[in-house]
Amino acid sequence: MKKWKSLLLILCLFFMPLVVSAKEATNKLYMDVTILENGDIKIKELAELSGSYNGRLRTIHYQNSQAPIFTGSESDFDGSDIYNGTGITIDKVADVKIADGISFESMNQLHRIFSRVYETPQVAYQVYEETPTVNGVDLKIYNPDRMNTAFYLEYTIQNAVVVHNDVAELAWNLLGDFYQENIGTFEARVHLPGEDQDYRVWLKGPLNGEVERKDNQTAIATYDFIGAYNAVTIRLMFDKNLVPNAVKMSHVDGRELILASEKKAADLANQERERIQNQNKIIIVLTAVWGIVFLSSLGYFIYQLRKNRKAHFEQDYFRDFPATYGPEVLEYLLKKRIGEDSLSACILSLIEKKIITVEEDSSKKKKEYLFTWNEKEENVTEVEKQVLHLLFKEVGNGKTVSLEAFKNYGKSYHDAQGFIENYQTFISLSTAISKEENFFQNAPFCKIITIMMAMIGIPISFVLLGLEWVIIGLVLLVCLIGVLIYVASSKFYTEKGREDLAKWKALKHFLEDFSTFDEKELPEVTLWGKYLVYATVLGCAETLQKQMKIKIDTMSTNTSLGYDMIFWNRLYLYNTISYSVNQSVHTAVSSSRSSIAASSRSSSGGFGGGASFGGGSFGGGGGGGRF
Repeated sequence: MKKWKSLLLILCLFFMPLVVSAKEATNKLYMDVTILENGDIKIKELAELSGSYNGRLRTIHYQNSQAPIFTGSESDFDGSDIYNGTGITIDKVADVKIADGISFESMNQLHRIFSRVYETPQVAYQVYEETPTVNGVDLKIYNPDRMNTAFYLEYTIQNAVVVHNDVAELAWNLLGDFYQENIGTFEARVHLPGEDQDYRVWLKGPLNGEVERKDNQTAIATYDFIGAYNAVTIRLMFDKNLVPNAVKMSHVDGRELILASEKKAADLANQERERIQNQNKIIIVLTAVWGIVFLSSLGYFIYQLRKNRKAHFEQDYFRDFPATYGPEVLEYLLKKRIGEDSLSACILSLIEKKIITVEEDSSKKKKEYLFTWNEKEENVTEVEKQVLHLLFKEVGNGKTVSLEAFKNYGKSYHDAQGFIENYQTFISLSTAISKEENFFQNAPFCKIITIMMAMIGIPISFVLLGLEWVIIGLVLLVCLIGVLIYVASSKFYTEKGREDLAKWKALKHFLEDFSTFDEKELPEVTLWGKYLVYATVLGCAETLQKQMKIKIDTMSTNTSLGYDMIFWNRLYLYNTISYSVNQSVHTAVSSSRSSIAASSRSSSGGFGGGASFGGGSFGGGGGGGRF
């Protein structure tokens, strides 16, 4: 079981960054690009961030330093330095109230204009830092999430338009390939200086984008999702008479070379789309086959598990003790492990057997119990001998020990080491004895197959996440983790284990309803102490203590039962101390583990359509994120 828990922990740690990164995203990013008659472009952008932040980082490049030199050849129209701008001017930084959400038109609803500062401000909001770079500018905009506003930015790129002999062209990287966040909604509108009924437009970047001509002057590019580190480029070819004052000339005919470049990019994009569609079909088929096999194996596993749990014993109540083994063996039957409840129950068993006597020290302000070892050897099991060693030789003075001293023993590192070593010996010895009872079967084949199919499903869920089927992938991953925990922790019993389990559960039901029975229906009161021992492991000790106290208060006045007050006082004390023993054991183990832990050290056509490849090959670009 520990191996499964470790595996599931690794999966959760692997999955957690995906959840965190999904929250830290740019919800919306709008860009409005206006081509000016002099060949410059005026860009406005509005960004709404999710999650927590102190501000936004934005890097804007007006040139691509890696672009090859333009020579006029056909390949230069796939990206070259002629598409670079010559400079950038930051015109305005501001914010926009988010309120119930923002839209593209929110760019016209500025709230506050930010001021430029030249060093990190003490009051870090409504200001920005601007740092020039070789290729552009770095902006650090101070506007924390508590302001509940979006980031507005307005800037001008000089000489972004290229004028060829026959046409003019803008090919601009709206986003560079190092924008650090996922973008939920992206929309960019590009406006020509005037109308042109023959202009063409293309979009380059992730293939889920679309671009269309809204009218003879405006083109609109949209994405419903852009993953981080994806470049997006928009390209327009239009009448060169619309930019009479532009100065960047190529001195070549560009129209046919631009069309050829975009046809080549469109053909590659369509091939990739077809490949992805075929790949998705294969994934869907394989996922469906896996799903059928997985659900079938899970259904058969549940059927076999229920069949295995059905015992011949079907009574609601069982008033006797189903077996003679100790409470530690019972806990192993219930949980397939030994824990602190077994140690508490064994201490109570030793008190019930009178191997340990208990006295209440009334001289203390706080109620104090003193344990004395009567050193009887008869009727003491090997596990109980280990408990006596822990109590009286490790913690006590060899003869006596107070419950308070036992509870506080593990506060020092040295004492904690000795306590945990003895406690682990108790667990190992109890486990070995419990296994001899042969309660459990080896894992059946249906359990192994179900676990294997669930493990195969985990990478499938990540594939679905990678294909942007986020909700399906997340739901599947959570369900698979739940199935793995359920299946891996499920136990298959032998006939002995199944029948014993049914009887112990019936005994627990009886103990939980103890107070509802008439006194004549209850077992001999000499067995009540033993009931408390096993109730500790069965998980109903507190309920039974309260119900027994009521019965003791009533029955102790009945002299016809043949028990004197010494007997009733002892039973009452035993009933009272059982809770204190449970609490002390849990405190002692927890304290010892904490002391040890604290001491440890660890070192194609241009009339609109889908996006094609090549985002990031032209001028401009940049990135962004948050701080």
